[in-house]
Amino acid sequence: MKVTRRRDPETLAALRERHGSRLVALRSDVTNAGQVAEAGRQATDVDLLFNNAGAFEPTELTGETIVDVARREMEVNYFGAPRMLRGFADTLSRRGGVIVHVGSAAGLSNVPLQPTYSASKAAQHSLTQPPARCWRPGA
Repeated sequence: MKVTRRRDPETLAALRERHGSRLVALRSDVTNAGQVAEAGRQATDVDLLFNNAGAFEPTELTGETIVDVARREMEVNYFGAPRMLRGFADTLSRRGGVIVHVGSAAGLSNVPLQPTYSASKAAQHSLTQPPARCWRPGA
């Protein structure tokens, strides 16, 4: 079975048509802890969780909206990762599964024209290192 999650599961019509009943679409916005937890409760046979949620808004360092933009990007790019980890940890642990968080090169080397995005992806990268080291087989 393939499980996919989206803020709006109706956008998955083409995938549903291709995979039929093997595809289960779950509503899950990574900024909504309740939706992520519910998706985790419903998806009890997940072996691979691929978290590719991401947000980017162009902004300038001295722009009036920089703090608001940074908050929105951090909500998705950083705080979304532990929400997904927490929501699916029991299933992944029980099944020996893995979680993959999609990062960005901007999180490894700051992109001057994307300061808040780079910071949010750097925070995500830092956060996802401990589980990768602590939960791998033989660790």
